[in-house]
Amino acid sequence: MVYLATYVGRGSLANMMIRFWTRSNASHSEIKVGGSSFSSSIMDGGVRSKRINFDDENWELLPLPWVRQSDVVQYFAQTKDIKYGWWDLICRQFMHLPFSNGKGQFCSEWCAAAIGLKSGREFSPDTLRSVCMDIVDILERA
Repeated sequence: MVYLATYVGRGSLANMMIRFWTRSNASHSEIKVGGSSFSSSIMDGGVRSKRINFDDENWELLPLPWVRQSDVVQYFAQTKDIKYGWWDLICRQFMHLPFSNGKGQFCSEWCAAAIGLKSGREFSPDTLRSVCMDIVDILERA
């Protein structure tokens, strides 16, 4: 099973700034596949895979039944050398400008693309979580 993991813990100054700017309790997104987690991380400098302890106190996990594990792993293989998308983060999320240099990805942008969602540059961690919750709800009613 593939999960969207949303960080809702206190975290660093960067987490606090993201929560403040987006007016939400979410500050980071990960895609969990088995024992591995995939994302683009400020702390790690870009797209990476690592093992994370997704404790209930700091993380919310949402199953993504439409996403295939192989698609996430394949997208990671294609993007693993991409640096963190500071330019996109500042332009798209903070200034709401339609600019992108295409050289980096921020967490929710990478996660959205990895699970097959378009327009990931427009998603904050909270927006991505909301969109995924809506998709899960639609699938459960189908």
